Amino acid sequence: RRLEDEEIAAVRTVLDSDRQQSNRETAALHQLEAWRDRLVAEGDAALDELLLVHPDADRQHLRNLIRQANSEAKKQKPPRASRELFRTLRELQAASDPSASA
Repeated sequence: RRLEDEEIAAVRTVLDSDRQQSNRETAALHQLEAWRDRLVAEGDAALDELLLVHPDADRQHLRNLIRQANSEAKKQKPPRASRELFRTLRELQAASDPSASA
């Protein structure tokens, strides 16, 4: 059986929608990675900016993670704190934008 033009168009629409969603999720992850990298590189200056966007974030917890991530990088240890910082940023994003699935 051959697909009708309407069926082909419907399949293309679904595939395009999935691709767009995937692109949005990828962009959101890249944005979180950029925030994490800025926080580690710039410290309190970047943290102050992040807290403007997420005022309910736990400043002390984030500062500790940033400090640990810097220490681990200097000692060439596995980036446990950096990964935890990323997870925390992802949770902040999800809390502020429930429609974000990243």
